[in-house]
Amino acid sequence: MNRRNLLKIAIISLLFYSGKVNSKCNFNSSNYIDQLSLPNQIKEIKIDIPESKKFAKNSIRILVDTRENIRKRFKKKFNAKILVNYEFGECIYEAKVWQLGDWKDHISWNKTYPITSLNVKLTEGNILNAVKFKLLIPKTRYGLNEILGALILKNLNIISPETFETYVNINGNQSLMIFQEDSRKELLERNKRREGPIYEGDESIVWGNKKNSINFEYGTLALARLINREWFLKGSSSQEIVLNSFDDLQYSYLNAHQNKGRDNIILPNYKYNKLFEDYYFLLAAMNGPHGLTLHNRKFYFNIIENKFEPIYYDGNLLINRKININDKKFFYINAFSKGYYFTDADKIKSKEFKSKLLKEYKQRIKNEDKSKKIFFNDAYLNLLNNIDYLNKYLSNIDFNDHKSRDQVMREIFKKRIKSKNINQKIIKSYDLKNNEVNIVLETGEFNTLNLYEFSKVISGKKINKIRYLFLPKDRKTLKENYKFKEIYSKDLEGYIVMDPNINFELDKKNKKITIKQNSSNAWIMFKGTKINDWDITFLGNDNKDNLESNKQRFNKYGITGCLSFYETIFNNSSIKALNGKCEDNLNIINSKGSIKFINVINSSQDALDIDFSNIKVKNIEIKNAGNDCLDLSGGRYIFDSIEFSNCGDKGISVGEKSNLYGNNINISKSKIGLSVKDLSYFESNHLNISESNICIEAKLKKQEFGGGKVKLKEPICDDNQIIIDQSSSIEI
Repeated sequence: MNRRNLLKIAIISLLFYSGKVNSKCNFNSSNYIDQLSLPNQIKEIKIDIPESKKFAKNSIRILVDTRENIRKRFKKKFNAKILVNYEFGECIYEAKVWQLGDWKDHISWNKTYPITSLNVKLTEGNILNAVKFKLLIPKTRYGLNEILGALILKNLNIISPETFETYVNINGNQSLMIFQEDSRKELLERNKRREGPIYEGDESIVWGNKKNSINFEYGTLALARLINREWFLKGSSSQEIVLNSFDDLQYSYLNAHQNKGRDNIILPNYKYNKLFEDYYFLLAAMNGPHGLTLHNRKFYFNIIENKFEPIYYDGNLLINRKININDKKFFYINAFSKGYYFTDADKIKSKEFKSKLLKEYKQRIKNEDKSKKIFFNDAYLNLLNNIDYLNKYLSNIDFNDHKSRDQVMREIFKKRIKSKNINQKIIKSYDLKNNEVNIVLETGEFNTLNLYEFSKVISGKKINKIRYLFLPKDRKTLKENYKFKEIYSKDLEGYIVMDPNINFELDKKNKKITIKQNSSNAWIMFKGTKINDWDITFLGNDNKDNLESNKQRFNKYGITGCLSFYETIFNNSSIKALNGKCEDNLNIINSKGSIKFINVINSSQDALDIDFSNIKVKNIEIKNAGNDCLDLSGGRYIFDSIEFSNCGDKGISVGEKSNLYGNNINISKSKIGLSVKDLSYFESNHLNISESNICIEAKLKKQEFGGGKVKLKEPICDDNQIIIDQSSSIEI
């Protein structure tokens, strides 16, 4: 019997993967990879709450309550079954649901039954890669405005949640609602960002006091909090990144509160403020002042670029309405620096932008009728007019610079807190050491918290009914917290960022770049560069004595690679990397283009890791990797020739919605030759895997994805195992 027939038998036998499998669907997710990313493929979301009487009773209590807001005690969690009805099948998941919203516009009567906005957390499975999301009564977000606004921002590379219309049936009662994902790592990955700290304005002081249900006066005393504290707990690198970035954001909040003429203006970066200026401009142009209120703001700290980015949330947009520049509550003129101009105006006006926007809008609405077409055209035209008006207006005004007063600012803030008799303790200093945090309070009191307790403090949670508050230290610059060299290269049309222990040589005449490590931990990143016809060689330091232990994949700068390329365009270049002791010997992120040759030899961990990129490579040779030889995620990749040997774990790992097309692939001596998972697709006309424990596996690994799909022609597998789970498929 030939090898191909043996492979067929192995596949038919279905040696099921023992890991977490999404068996709650009546279809194979690997056969619907594209469809599972499209909102219009969802016909209906059904929510069955077994304790239906208690749920209904809770809703009625909210409606008859005398207060305008929804009290916290009404936001009880209920077990639920979620049935997602797609055009091609259905899935049933276990979930938790609870009342959403601060105000009673999130609950109302629909004929004979109450309709309510809901928070939903799936304990298994996902809906369009989201595991936690909101189902909103449309009027709470001005309906189609929210969908279109989120799309506009997304297409301008501003982090925005997946948002669309869908029919929702709650215990037999159907209504049209808005689906919107929460601010979690899935949101970041969807927007092609690496996982990192997510912050928001801490509104607990506004809603959480005992004497009053609401006190917006306290809003001027609200600072920031960390949303994803589980990320903080991952390790020392995460902790250092969070504490440094959190201090910066707290400072910005404090500054905003103290400058009366600059209320609600948050510019947390020491540079890159143009990004936030553009965000203020766009929300102004879309009539979204609600999303600029301090306690409504959300932020992502980009660990690779060491900068904050805004996350769109709760804008209450009115895109189809002409802006009123005289409304001081809506337009924050002090957000802009002198000479500011919104440079993306021409991009938004282009036919390409409008066409793409319309296509995505149609995919996110139900019952495409005349009124929804009219709304799109009117809103788009009005947005263009608002942009032109604002650009002209900003070019003819005088700007006032607001300078912060570090120590005075903190003292004023503390006095205001004391005057309000708010029960909270201010942390003067802290020392994080050996999984414990020693804190000193402003009163001189000393206390010790474990890391879990400390993460709750950063997240605005109480410890033993006590609220703790961080005030920022004296003003620091990122250069003090993050020590590295950053130079601009005219030859590469971008920046080179590097550890001080890197020797960098650029031979312009021969178009050769040579990089040498003086320490095994030293790193270098090409950022926003154009690598045209260059030969790049990285020579790692083979001295293991210099290697620092780090339990996390990335260091305190968010870097995983010894040699990294970020937002780089490649053309006809070659890369050689030797003896890398980092998590990734070579890492390519958010990049595109073509590379003629990649050679990676002697990697202590992963040899080559490519994320969120669109890359074509003619030839790849990798030898001696401690972990994976090639790890791909979130992109599209075409490789003409692959020669891998001695891969400590996987020869090729294709994950997180990636597509890999390979022509001639030869892999020898690995634990797993090929692993395709998490809604990824692999196709090859020649695959030869030898001396591997497992030849091929196709599986679901992460809850927010589905299975993997493999399509092969004439594979050679040395008669070893083929592993397929119930969500995946292999086609020959």
